[in-house]
Amino acid sequence: MVMLEATKKLDYFCSIKQFFMKISYRWLSEYMEGIPSPEVASELLTSTGLEVESVTAFESIRGGLRGVVLGEVLACTKHPNADKLTLCRVDIGGDSPLSIVCGAPNVAVGQKVPVATVGCTLYPFGKEEGFTIRRSKIRGEVSEGMICAEDELGIGPSHDGIMVLDTKAEPGTPAASYFNIFDDTVIEIGLTPNRTDAMSHLGVARDLAACISFREKRSSKVLWPPMDLPSSGNNSLPVEINIQNHEACKRYTGITLSDVKVGDSPDWLRNKLTAIGVKPHNNVVDVTNYVLHELGHPLHAFDYDQIADATIEVKNLAAGTPFTTLEGTERKLSADDLMICDTRKPLCIAGVYGGLGSGVTEKTTRVFLESAWFDPVSVRRSAKAHGLSTDASFRFERGADPHITVRALKRAAMILCDIAGARISSEIVDAGEYATTPPKTEVSLRLDRLQTLIGQEITKEEILSILELLDFSVTKDQHHTLLLEVPSYRCDVTREADVAEEVLRIYGMNHINIPPNIPVAFPVETTSGTRLLIKKFSAHLVHNGFFEAWNNSLTASGDTITPQEESLRVSVLNPLSQELNMLRDNMLMGLLENARHNINRKVTDLKLFEAGKTYHIIPGSSPEGVVTQRYDEQDKMGLLMTGYSTDESWRASRHEFTFWDIKEVVVQLLQLAGIKGEPVMEVFGGSNHLMPAAACLDHEQQPYVLIGKVADQMAMKAGIKQPVWYAEINLSRLLGVISDQPVLFAPLPRFPDVRRDLSLVVDQHITYHQVEQVVKKVAPKLIHHVTLFDVYESGNLPAGKKSYALAITLRDLEKTLSDREIDQVMDRIVAKLGKVHGAVLR
Repeated sequence: MVMLEATKKLDYFCSIKQFFMKISYRWLSEYMEGIPSPEVASELLTSTGLEVESVTAFESIRGGLRGVVLGEVLACTKHPNADKLTLCRVDIGGDSPLSIVCGAPNVAVGQKVPVATVGCTLYPFGKEEGFTIRRSKIRGEVSEGMICAEDELGIGPSHDGIMVLDTKAEPGTPAASYFNIFDDTVIEIGLTPNRTDAMSHLGVARDLAACISFREKRSSKVLWPPMDLPSSGNNSLPVEINIQNHEACKRYTGITLSDVKVGDSPDWLRNKLTAIGVKPHNNVVDVTNYVLHELGHPLHAFDYDQIADATIEVKNLAAGTPFTTLEGTERKLSADDLMICDTRKPLCIAGVYGGLGSGVTEKTTRVFLESAWFDPVSVRRSAKAHGLSTDASFRFERGADPHITVRALKRAAMILCDIAGARISSEIVDAGEYATTPPKTEVSLRLDRLQTLIGQEITKEEILSILELLDFSVTKDQHHTLLLEVPSYRCDVTREADVAEEVLRIYGMNHINIPPNIPVAFPVETTSGTRLLIKKFSAHLVHNGFFEAWNNSLTASGDTITPQEESLRVSVLNPLSQELNMLRDNMLMGLLENARHNINRKVTDLKLFEAGKTYHIIPGSSPEGVVTQRYDEQDKMGLLMTGYSTDESWRASRHEFTFWDIKEVVVQLLQLAGIKGEPVMEVFGGSNHLMPAAACLDHEQQPYVLIGKVADQMAMKAGIKQPVWYAEINLSRLLGVISDQPVLFAPLPRFPDVRRDLSLVVDQHITYHQVEQVVKKVAPKLIHHVTLFDVYESGNLPAGKKSYALAITLRDLEKTLSDREIDQVMDRIVAKLGKVHGAVLR
């Protein structure tokens, strides 16, 4: 079978539809009372729309050091059969000591050491594969375990020798207890992009608590973490905030910390971040990531000493301004990029990525913390333009909570004071429109409409209870209509239907009764136009051994036939990535990629087709001479044939696809569409991608069919070394051609057909199409069909000549043709061909 490629572009396009959020169960339990088990919590979350994809165990050291205990080395003797091995007797708190062969040079009597017992599995540091300890003989001596080094336990990279532990360690103590292994359960949730409120542990706790409180009728409160800053009264490091683009930044808050000791984070912080897949960096960066995953709001930390004149300016810079991001890449800014700057230079792409030189390093002692609200459109435009996707940009793009900026700032500052020795050195600066007039969204909810949308009657008391649990405030109760104020963190709730969805999530989809009778309206198919052609053509092609391909209509710059056509392609304003930034302008490139994919997997005989739209820019000018352009969208079908049409067999040689094979398929499709007889094709020297080529032209002399061989250079560029034949049907233009040919009824012929063969010698440059046109014009009412059944070129013919053998079918609808009438027609044909093309009978 043919393996059609699911392209990487399409995979990527699909994968971004869902965001996967990892939630630490231990961490989650800090924010709510009476949390159920991970399994029950997962079921409840899934029922509220936060679909749990997986529940997995996490351990700070892989394997949890199960089977590893502490031991004491009682005796060491030299191995009788190996100079570098030692025979040890080790007490692990059991009935008798273990015999262990050790290769470490630092093993000695009296040491307390970690011992991996028989049957336990270890995962060495930096390796994916683990190994299991077995009772074995090493150079003839029995070994009943292994005394471990740091890297063998997975604790660290050192392999300088076995780990020597505190002398107070008690033999038999589990190593997991001694090393304080952190274990947790990680719940992975698949979020739809609108649910930014659930992209944090507190957000998930809110939904889980509301669900438990309503369904189980027991109070389960959300516990906010402490956010009290130590009182200092210190304002020695003030920062001035100057917002110049008030539309893109409607709130900007900040605070300065001094005496910050940048270093490793404490174990509790590192363990929490590692459990959810976030790599720890240093205590300052880790705290900003911690608050992001705790409260859902992005923060950014600047080195205060890198902010010129202690002034932050939020503004746009001139297009082309260079800016080097954290990873060291210099980028050219767009005039649309919102930047965080000081008085001299840009520091950060707002809400997207930090700059090199302004971030926190091990030398930093003074930190400026930023917590802001940036416009989703502005952030998304910058992120996509620069090909950057970060946790911060993902949240800002979908709408952050403007009310939580100060809370998040206080939370981060409080933790840094606790773990990094920081001191508050400024007041909290709060600037922007939302600092004084925070936004408010109100939605009117009709209770009868809610019942209709849900499909079941829910009491008003239950509705009010759910809304209260979800932090919706009732500002006006008009008995059958409620005016609700939406919580600021739910920027996706803007309509009555959104509120109904929220009520239904907590009420529970499983609690909606299924009616005994479900009315179903069956759609009536009214396929017409190009869709009807696609349906007919697809069925015919599949029945004739073709496979249908589906490619993404979004492609990358350069995926076009010629560089000259690049300027006429339609670009996407906010592309998903640089690989998906243009709309396709042809069907060929996708089919070539499909062919390459299959040929590389030894499927070399291919018949593929694809139907879809192509997109083009058509330049023009107004009557005043102003240059204009319009967008054109066309329905097309591409056909590709390469390799052989027959399998290998001892009975006959294989037939390789040629121009005539693909032409025959195209003719069948055109006749299926309603074109009478064999369509007229103009043959020309070729194009940039097809050579030689033929085309069918409409009444405006525009081609609606192109057929030819893909140019060798283009095929080689696509990674294909064998000949490729391609045809493209412009379905939009074909419709216009079909409409010019009305369908007429004709009865079955009552009188027999007569066939006469004719062998002619013509000049080499005379095409069959030219001969056919002359023959049909001689007696159009009698000549029913003309077929070319042989072409002969040999040294027996005069130089510059070739021979055509024609089969001519004649029919008279009124009577049976006589031999005399047939001979007269044939004589006229020979005379006319001789006069027009110099043809002679052979």
